[in-house]
Amino acid sequence: MEEEENTEEQSTIIVKKIKKVHHGGHGGSWKVAYADFVTAMMALFLLLWLIANVPAKKKGELAGYMKNHSIFKPSGVSLTDKGPSPFGETVRATGKEAAIADKGTAVEEELKRFARDVTLELGDLQDHVVIEMLDGKIRINLVDKEEEPAFPPGGTMPNDMGKKLLKYTAHTIKNTNYRIAVEGHTDAHPFVGGGLSNWDISTMRASEARRELEANGLEASRFDRVVGYAATQPLIKGDPLNPHNRRISLLLFQ
Repeated sequence: MEEEENTEEQSTIIVKKIKKVHHGGHGGSWKVAYADFVTAMMALFLLLWLIANVPAKKKGELAGYMKNHSIFKPSGVSLTDKGPSPFGETVRATGKEAAIADKGTAVEEELKRFARDVTLELGDLQDHVVIEMLDGKIRINLVDKEEEPAFPPGGTMPNDMGKKLLKYTAHTIKNTNYRIAVEGHTDAHPFVGGGLSNWDISTMRASEARRELEANGLEASRFDRVVGYAATQPLIKGDPLNPHNRRISLLLFQ
């Protein structure tokens, strides 16, 4: 038995591990990172150079495109869309903005013209007119004074002065193409008598003002609405009892 055991061959397995050492001077990953950095810097300087050489008008168009473009809205213009270029769309948007600006300028000129015409037409009654410009619209306020109301106290029909105010106001806007909203307003004094309220009074006065304007040459089709606001929209916000809050307002808009 022992001889058989001695004759068994014993095998030994030797595993050799070879350790590879990379010297820093021979690695290439830093070169890739450096190339990326240089490319990014070149792109940045190229962008700055392009921006510096873009005319101011084009900068406005580009800013308008970036402001209005949206990937979430169907109406947004994509850079990858076929058809009109985004700058073409931007030009149209800029044109629209320019049209709005021109419209604003036209409204300002209209405001000056109204103020001039009212001064010439009404003379001493010009203190009863307050003209405002808001959001591309013009509002002509025909206001009461302490001892000079346009409607008699509690009345819904304009007096002689009120008719004169409405007549000359109609003359100033007759040759324009504005649509008109007639608004009636009261002060905050509660109306007592006849079963009427400030709501009733303001609405009825607005309706009579519309009739008076029509009688002085304004076509019925020009009127968009006739409403009464009672004392909810005072002209003198800090003084709801001020007589100036009693007024007929004509809102003019396209």
